Amino acid sequence: GRELYKTNGQVGGTQLVHDFAPGPSSSNFGEMVVVGGRLFLAASDPSGGSELWSTGGTSATTKREFDLYPGGIGSTPKWLTAVGNKLYFIADMPGVGRELFVLDTTLAAPPVLIDIFPGSHSSDARGLIAHPSGVGVLLEANGDFSIGAEIWTSDGTPAGTSLLVDINPGPGDGHFRGAVTLAGGVLFSATSNVLGNEPYFTDGTAIGTVALADIAPGPG
Repeated sequence: GRELYKTNGQVGGTQLVHDFAPGPSSSNFGEMVVVGGRLFLAASDPSGGSELWSTGGTSATTKREFDLYPGGIGSTPKWLTAVGNKLYFIADMPGVGRELFVLDTTLAAPPVLIDIFPGSHSSDARGLIAHPSGVGVLLEANGDFSIGAEIWTSDGTPAGTSLLVDINPGPGDGHFRGAVTLAGGVLFSATSNVLGNEPYFTDGTAIGTVALADIAPGPG
């Protein structure tokens, strides 16, 4: 099946790293990022479903990090983002929903859960990108039905995770889409009832989050 290989650019130097789903089945691995000298990725195996794995480049050094959603369903990790020695990602967990997790790769400890929408309802977090300060991430999340999906900031701790700006005030979604790093900040698109969908820039602070232009004037 479709599995993880490595290569030095030569036919003889191309080899299988690990067969996550033995036999003809595929592990459907993806979301690869290097943190602390190891490759982290999402991959499926028959017993755990899609979960977070890491490898040092050989089958012997490949392991499933955690089974966040036990029972073969899988937590389906997405948006793996490296910031220093920390790995930020979104995953499902029973009783929690789809939320933000932070793994400190220097510690032998499970990832920290950041339950943006408390309880079993999912915040549907997505769109992670490194924070302009170099600490933590920016992301889109829905932390409350009265706010909708907006731009959030997290330093990797529950206490340091909060709504950055409610771009579309009220329950409507402002979103945080297409984010790219640019000129010491992050360029992204967002939507408001006043401007519609337009380009924004943020330096990672509320006061430094602004609409760059109303390219198509009005809310349309």
